[in-house]
Amino acid sequence: MNALKFFLNHPLNMDHKLRAFFRIVAWQLKSIRKSHIFEINWVNDSKFLAKKGETGVTGNIYAGLHEFSDMAFLLHFLRPEDRFIDVGANSGSYTILAAKVIGSKVVSFEPLPSAYQRLLQNLELNRITDMVFAHNIGIGQTTGVLKFTDDLDTMNRIVFKDYPGKTREVPVMSLDEVVIDFDPILMKIDVEGFEFPVLVGAKKLLHQPNLLGLIIEFNGSGRRYGFSDKECLEILKSNGFLPYSYSPYDRKLDLIGGSDFHSGNVIFLREPNEAILRVANSPKFQVLNQLI
Repeated sequence: MNALKFFLNHPLNMDHKLRAFFRIVAWQLKSIRKSHIFEINWVNDSKFLAKKGETGVTGNIYAGLHEFSDMAFLLHFLRPEDRFIDVGANSGSYTILAAKVIGSKVVSFEPLPSAYQRLLQNLELNRITDMVFAHNIGIGQTTGVLKFTDDLDTMNRIVFKDYPGKTREVPVMSLDEVVIDFDPILMKIDVEGFEFPVLVGAKKLLHQPNLLGLIIEFNGSGRRYGFSDKECLEILKSNGFLPYSYSPYDRKLDLIGGSDFHSGNVIFLREPNEAILRVANSPKFQVLNQLI
């Protein structure tokens, strides 16, 4: 019931709740065979594969852009000549938007083989294999091997203690070890609480002057590993990044005061004036028969 309420009140559904309700019901009926995989038309001429129970991608079916403000910011901010890094790509929603819809070059990281294989399938489906460098590894502070859950869909995460469910050991490297001579302008980090080690292992990358923005998750889940959102914030601020909220319909960026963010993704910018110009001059994109 909470999920239904979330999607019916999503910004792209608020004025079309009845249409959204029937779309949700239609997907539930269509995907009744849980193992069947469907090809879904998405933003502009992009596509993705989905089946019942895949929380992240089905959110895009229900609401067009599951993470509305962050995905819309990516669409409005990026340009074809830009480069983007997707850490915690899962099946590739952000990667598809950046590479297929915008035309940017992308480096993507997804640690779990099942999600990585779906990422590769989505790259093939969208004919963007030559634009995306996909890596089947985890990202952390140093090179090593870490244990990941393998039965939590988009919520899979690193575990250090005994976990009763399915797990898998995955090779892990730092961004500074892997990303060489790429020079991104935007980076997304969604690693279920492991953001602090990722940022520590990206010291050189965060100093690159062309990196103007990050989309990073802040929800307090780093506490399970002994890290806090405040520690992540200190690293970002020391590199000149400040937190902003984004309103896609009026293309407005607002500085967030204090350190108490809403639970979810936060946009960090180093050159807000450049970002303001970019989003203001971006073309519109068609999502669920609407233009944003």
